[in-house]
Amino acid sequence: MGPDEPPKPKDPPKPARDKALESKDGAKLFGAEAWKKVQPAVDKLFKENGTDFLIDTVEVPPKSTAEKVKAMTAEEKEKFFHEVVTDRVKADKIHGVYILICKSPTYLYVGTTGDKDFPSANASKIRETLLTALREKKFNDGLDKVLQIALDAKGLGEKK
Repeated sequence: MGPDEPPKPKDPPKPARDKALESKDGAKLFGAEAWKKVQPAVDKLFKENGTDFLIDTVEVPPKSTAEKVKAMTAEEKEKFFHEVVTDRVKADKIHGVYILICKSPTYLYVGTTGDKDFPSANASKIRETLLTALREKKFNDGLDKVLQIALDAKGLGEKK
């Protein structure tokens, strides 16, 4: 490379992995048909935008017991689930959204890694949509709506 030549552009940074992480319905909250739609949406977000969108449902809280978490104040639960989600985000190098739903005690945590990866306004909409669906026992409808919000937020939703 001579003094008059521009520097060669650097290759874009490689993502932490080659494919999207797999969402898991460990607590079996969603019907099989509704859950079949999750991974294709997750894969599309990752492939098209490099955005992670991970949903995990668990029977009991990770890293603790249901009894200990039930005894916590609302503030303590928020801190506990925030730490669980933050640890997972760091361990798996998640860039986007991580949704953790605990069955017993019932708790929903929607974590994001910043507006650059996923707009926080859309994350709030996801949380409110899921909370409403869970309260109304319309789990599958809530899941469908959340997937659509995520795809729309990244410009990948179906054109109407």
